[in-house]
Formats: sequence, structure tokens, C-alpha cells
Amino acid sequence: MRRRSVQMLAGVAGLSFLAACASSPGDPGSNGSGDPGGSGSIEFWSQIYGDPAKWRALVEELADEFEAETGTAVEVELIDFAQARDRWLLVSQGGDAPDAADMFQLTTYAPLGGGKAGPMPITEYKDEYWPDLDERFFSSMMVDGQWQDEFYGIPWRVDVRPMLYRTDLLEEAGFTEPPATWEEIEEYAAALTEGDVTGFSFGGVDVVQGLIPYYWQTGQEYMSEDGTTANLDTPEMRETLTWLRGLVEDGVVPEDFMSPTFDPMAEFRSGRLAILGGASGSDIATLVRDYPELEGKWAVAPPAQGPENRATYSGSGYWGVLQGSENVEASVEWIAFLSRDENMQRISETTGFPSTNRAVMASEFWTDAEWKTTFTEVIENHAHTSQAPSPFWTVIRDEKPGGVLWDMYSEVLESGQPIDDAIAKAQERMQTELDRGAR
Repeated sequence: MRRRSVQMLAGVAGLSFLAACASSPGDPGSNGSGDPGGSGSIEFWSQIYGDPAKWRALVEELADEFEAETGTAVEVELIDFAQARDRWLLVSQGGDAPDAADMFQLTTYAPLGGGKAGPMPITEYKDEYWPDLDERFFSSMMVDGQWQDEFYGIPWRVDVRPMLYRTDLLEEAGFTEPPATWEEIEEYAAALTEGDVTGFSFGGVDVVQGLIPYYWQTGQEYMSEDGTTANLDTPEMRETLTWLRGLVEDGVVPEDFMSPTFDPMAEFRSGRLAILGGASGSDIATLVRDYPELEGKWAVAPPAQGPENRATYSGSGYWGVLQGSENVEASVEWIAFLSRDENMQRISETTGFPSTNRAVMASEFWTDAEWKTTFTEVIENHAHTSQAPSPFWTVIRDEKPGGVLWDMYSEVLESGQPIDDAIAKAQERMQTELDRGAR
């Protein structure tokens, strides 16, 4: 088997330099099935999750078991997340690639190679290897492995953002339940903001990621289904920005919430922040593992109900095959092996990530605490994919000044600029990016 390792290029920072993107996916059968049925070897890349040593040990253990069962060796290469985005950009533009991989942001990377590089659809294998896909997996997560009606692989890890709140602070203010609506967020945040305590902040991971779901909660999307038309200039966006700005102007949100140095989880742990609108699984796992003194002082809840729904930011990495693989069927068999219930259980317990697999989330490991069962409820009922049908979505939602959404939110929430002006500017800029992606 050929060895295909990406050579990193300096200065790759985003998608703005990319050439025009083709939109039609390739045919899995045209890339060769190599040596189907079990012999030879395949190359598999994965990002690193949790303890690097434990993750490598598990992946190599699974690879050994797969080889013993099928006769196909799996050569494993681990990628640091700090390099992952640039690396997959190169792969999707024709850089060297493995046979199979743990990937993410399918709707960004799939269009870039024009059916010749990057992620490869494996629709023709879906019914053979996953005939019970809809029964075994949460449908809200499976969308992250599909693009343009093609099946690219199995989403396996869940990053979903439920509400996180300090039960001790709420009880002191006379509340026995978390806020369940936008209106209750306003009420709770006002009552909880006192002294050095702030009542509410939007999200716990990145600023834009924390703000994005509130527009979804009005029933709207940021772009059309085909990814060609920006959808910011709407009454619902005005409603969203008006509500968000109201919280900021009322002083119930930390003043520096958009600062790159602001750490909402540190504020939460210290008792200076009462409610976080969205927190990641790793945030909560850290609370459990490293802050036992806070046990009984916090809880997790579904996101509050907006005008239309409780949509929350979610994402899922997926196992897929790469264009140019010399052993497509063995790669698909490897993915099917990884996605067995028992193997996904081992993976979830090792990484600490919630799983897309229903049986895993119904296991004792994911039902022995209320916060864990709440994650399942949110995955089942409120998860909204963080992907969007344009390869330039990652540019539009870039987490720094200059990003389309960042600038719109900053102009309204930090600078106090007129909402209509900020929306009009963002609509025009976003449409320009979508037009580039559609060429």
C-alpha cells in the first residue's frame, strides 16, 4: 500500500484563497475497491481525543482486532486538532490522503475537491453495512455525514451544547428550575445579577458558536437549503438581535463576553456567572473530574425555548473514506467495524464524548447521572447541526473580527450600531461569500 502523508504548507489560514469549487460528488466505484474482502492494508487518520496515550492505545487495539477478524491491517496516524483544519483543507484540494479517516465539517470539505479529492461518498455501501441506520443512531446527528443526498460515513461523536446553570445561585434567588423561555432568561438574569455575579452569558466555547443558535430558535436558518442565498435580512434576525442587545444593555451579561480573553467557564466555576446558555460536553466533564467541590451546585438543562424551538448548536465528527483510496471496500468494512455498538461504547467511554449511537447513550455509563440523561434528551430533541450547505460557512462564522457573523454581532452588541445597518452589511458580505462558493 502506498504511504500518503500530507506535507503541511505554511500560512494556510482559511478558505478565502481557494479556487472555485465544483459541486458534484464523485462515484465511489470509480476509485477502485483495491483488495475487497480482507487482505492488504489501509491507512487511517484520526484526530486526538482526551488522553493521547489512551486514545492511541484504543485505536491500535481496535485495529489489531479488525486485522485478526478480516486480514486487513490498519495503519494509524494521529493528528493534533491544532493542525487538523489546515490539513483537511490541503487534503480536500488534492493533497495526499489516507484511505479512511475521522473527519468533520463535511459540507465545507466535500465540495472543494470536485469529486476528485477529499471526502468520498459511500452511498452504494449504506444498505449493505448499515441497514438499520435509522434505528441504531440519532437522526439529528446523521445529517453530519450526508451532503447533496449522498452518504459519506458514520458520525460518531457528539458535541452538543445544553444549558448549564448554578443551582446554588438560582436557589438563593428563589428559583427551583432553570429558565425555560427567552422571557424567563430575562427574568432570571435580572434577578441573579448582583454584586460580582452576572446572571447570564450566551455560550461557553466560542463567541459566535454561542450566539448562532438564538437565530435558529426563531425557526430561521442562516442560508437557503442549497447554500446559495444569505438569509440574514429577516424580521426574525431583527427579533434575535433586539433580544440579545436587550440583555447586554440591561447589564445582565458580562461586559467583556466577546473578548478573546473572556473565559465563561472560569466565571461559572468561581460563582461569578449563574447561567451559561450553551456548554460543551468537555466543559461538563471537566466540572465532574476536576471540581468535586462544586458537586451539587450545578445542573444541565435543555436550551430555553425561543419564539419557535429550543435548537442548540451541535456537531459530530464522522468516519469516512477519502477519494483516491486503493481499498475502498476494506475502508468501508473498517468504518462498519468501528460503528458496532460494542466498539462505539468503548470509544465513548475512552473519549468522554456522547455518542450518536442510541444503545451507547442508553447504557449505564450514560444514564448514571442526570446531566448525562439530559444530554440524550438534547441530542434527541433539540440538536441542530452546526454545518451549513456552503464551503464558505466556516469563513462566514469565523471566530474573530473580520468574520461576517462576528462583525454583525459585535456591531450590534458591543458598538450599539443600528440593527438594520448591521444586518444589511452582513447580508451583503455573506452573499458575496456564498456566491464564491457557488461558482
